[in-house]
Amino acid sequence: MAPVLHVLSKDGTFLFRFNNGEFGSKWCGVWDGPTKYFDYFAFSLDGEPLSERNAEGFEYYNSQFSKIIYSTGRGKVEEEVVCTDKKVIITLKPKFACSVAAEVGVNLRDRSENYVKGKVYGTSAVEDYKISAENGGRTGFVLYDRGRFEKKEYYGIHSPGRYAIEKGLTKYMDDGSVQNKYVPGIISADLKEREEFTIILSSEDMDRDQLYKAVKNRLYHSKQHGDLINATVSAYGGMNFIDSDFYKDVIDGIYSYADMMGKKIYAGFPYFNQFWLRDALMIAPSFLSINNTKFVRDLLIGIAAMATDNGLPNVADGGNYPMDVPALFIINLIRYYKWTGDSATLEELLPAARKLAEAASRRIEDGLVHDRGRETWMDSADRRYSLEIQVLWGRAFSDISEVAKDDGAFYRLSNGIRGGLKRYYRTGHFADQLDVDVDSINQIFLLLFGDADAQTGKEILNNIDSEMMTDYGPTSVSQKDPAFSPKGYHNGAIWPFTTSVLAACSYRYGRIDLGQKCFDILQRRNFGSQCTARINEIFQPDGEPKGCPSQAWSIGLLPYLIDECVLGIHVDVPKGRILVDEPPMDVDIDRKIYVKNREVELRFRQGSLWSNAKMERVGGSFIVSL
Repeated sequence: MAPVLHVLSKDGTFLFRFNNGEFGSKWCGVWDGPTKYFDYFAFSLDGEPLSERNAEGFEYYNSQFSKIIYSTGRGKVEEEVVCTDKKVIITLKPKFACSVAAEVGVNLRDRSENYVKGKVYGTSAVEDYKISAENGGRTGFVLYDRGRFEKKEYYGIHSPGRYAIEKGLTKYMDDGSVQNKYVPGIISADLKEREEFTIILSSEDMDRDQLYKAVKNRLYHSKQHGDLINATVSAYGGMNFIDSDFYKDVIDGIYSYADMMGKKIYAGFPYFNQFWLRDALMIAPSFLSINNTKFVRDLLIGIAAMATDNGLPNVADGGNYPMDVPALFIINLIRYYKWTGDSATLEELLPAARKLAEAASRRIEDGLVHDRGRETWMDSADRRYSLEIQVLWGRAFSDISEVAKDDGAFYRLSNGIRGGLKRYYRTGHFADQLDVDVDSINQIFLLLFGDADAQTGKEILNNIDSEMMTDYGPTSVSQKDPAFSPKGYHNGAIWPFTTSVLAACSYRYGRIDLGQKCFDILQRRNFGSQCTARINEIFQPDGEPKGCPSQAWSIGLLPYLIDECVLGIHVDVPKGRILVDEPPMDVDIDRKIYVKNREVELRFRQGSLWSNAKMERVGGSFIVSL
């Protein structure tokens, strides 16, 4: 199935669109975070509209630049689209002289808003280069580099989602709900042969000089972004388990969901264009791996400010306080400290971490953390004493005990919880909940956070392989379990983020065959199924892509997982070392780690390790000195 959608994004500004130029969903258009500004833009040349009827090709360069090629009765037309800070820049490049007319649909609304009766805009035009439309304290700006604007206001309603429904796309794409439609008027220009025409859709005001500077330099930031991707990928030389072209899109994807200026990570485009703390904390370690430690620091500082006696919200400014998010914060804080040695940030954020750990300690009953209902990533299921909650808090209490002066109280809590994990064991698998014997994918958390010995790890992997694996990844529960539903969400669907964890942990526990199978699934079956260069939120067991078409954690854990599990790299700057587990067989990679103001080279070759730093072998593992 060829991808039918794409997303361009930069620091929270994003364009969501069909690859043939259509804006066939209420989610399509130009957004700034959770606020929509424009529904669509449309062009006609000499009276012929550019549409799916004459769309001939689509080219995606990276998350900031794409191109659609149209073939009209007069000849070919290229439409180049660039997403940059607070603006989307569209340039028409016809090969012939023509008259062009541009129409822009304005729809200033929050993400949860549909049709609002009586919605009116205040509109003004400035000196034949700018139009502004204001409603509810928000203003969208349309700028153009040549031509003229004729004000012909149109208020109406439309249902762009009918297009998505007619194309047979998942119900998550759109429910067909009615939307407001406002068109301020028409921008028109007469172009000479090979003359270009550019409009800019912006959530910030621009003067004429800024307009022409943006047009002149429109590809500069996209090229810079491309250079950043290439430089990042160069630190992963010669990988034999992941294609380099796929990995470039992984790195592009990680940055595309990050708002560097706002210090947040969006959970996905277009539906989850919010700051979901759980998703952000799952992905954050990858920013350490790709050498963007400052962003991790800023992210942790922002999240710490949200800590209360209730814990941390799942969504920023939300009212739901699940039990996994504060544990992930503590684990990330200690990982950041070990990777950077930044004791000042640790001391600054340790009070928040301690508050969260103490709140969790009050939720311990009978030696385990009691999550009361929908307090995990499986938030559609009403679960109690969930397996992954115990694993996360066993790790979080252990981690904070290393830096908190608490006379060993947190360490004892960790030991108690980890000791209680044996209560979840059933013949051949670990139960999803203490008293509910569901055979679920959540066993992989035991593998990821190191709570399984070698024999137990292989037993878990064998269970997942035999009970859950499909050609598109592992189902969320065993296909033989009474709880399984092939069209379920958390009780049947395949989640690519768990496929990626399974891929990496299979290398850690010696099932390289299963690990390679999962990496191949991510690259060749999940990747680009609906959205170009991205992976859906979920898949049905038959391979049908569902849910959010561009989900951050479906792709964003990979750099961290490669370092942590495939290669077994554990950076510990405070102790002046990098610990490397016994190198896996069948793995070749030249990995460059940037820590402590130096470049450490680690060359993995079929079970052996070389480094440019001083290194000693301890058993089957290595200690690399910093």
